[in-house]
Amino acid sequence: DGDAFREGINANVFLQPLAESLPMEFTHKMNSLFCLKDGFTGDRIDNQLYTLEEILFRRLRLYVPPLAPLLIEITEASGDSREEHLRQCVHRLSSEASDVKDPRENMITARLARGAAEGIDAFAIALMETYHALLES
Repeated sequence: DGDAFREGINANVFLQPLAESLPMEFTHKMNSLFCLKDGFTGDRIDNQLYTLEEILFRRLRLYVPPLAPLLIEITEASGDSREEHLRQCVHRLSSEASDVKDPRENMITARLARGAAEGIDAFAIALMETYHALLES
């Protein structure tokens, strides 16, 4: 199919437009942990854990091999820990901080932004909860 299709590409996938049409089984699990799997092989696409909100509001950068279809399956993660997710959130935040367009892209920024929107007391509580979670992990 030509030189343009010889190499794979890194594609940015933005799933926010799907948020309004999600089945109820997903919307009730906003705080559950999910992973991304290849719909054909069942293998995890990456080793990251995400909340559903993070999947919907961040731009996922995925590698698409040359001339290969990619079907993304969003699956509830089993056996994975909240501590691991928190470590990944800190890492993503430190490596992608300048690229954050929406606080919902990262569980930590979402928690702090919601607290700030509710008032100084709620922000202080969110900040302390985040601080204690980081100390525990």
